[in-house]
Amino acid sequence: MNQQIFKEILSLKRQILPNGKVILFGSQARGDVHEDSDWDDGYQAHTHSGVKTLIGLHYVNNNLIDKSLGKMYRQVFNLHQTGDYEDWINFDQNDLEPFFEPAAKFIAEIENIIEKNMA
Repeated sequence: MNQQIFKEILSLKRQILPNGKVILFGSQARGDVHEDSDWDDGYQAHTHSGVKTLIGLHYVNNNLIDKSLGKMYRQVFNLHQTGDYEDWINFDQNDLEPFFEPAAKFIAEIENIIEKNMA
């Protein structure tokens, strides 16, 4: 990614989302640009399901995130949906604890992708 453009994105992120995280998509963000690459218009997700789909399409399917972690992310997403929209659902520690370590690895992989593209 062009370093000047990246610095501008980072500056805007700091102004708008000082405590948040931004995930960039596309060949420019991944750092696998070639001479025929164009600039992505950007991806917008208007729903949680949309975010899940974008992560699958642009990170898991391109082997930037391990497929087992992509599967875990889908499972956690489905549990989230169940908890939000179904009546009388109760999760306890035994239901959720198996996701703690893989979720930390998932977050670390996303952070590594961002850090690689900042260099």
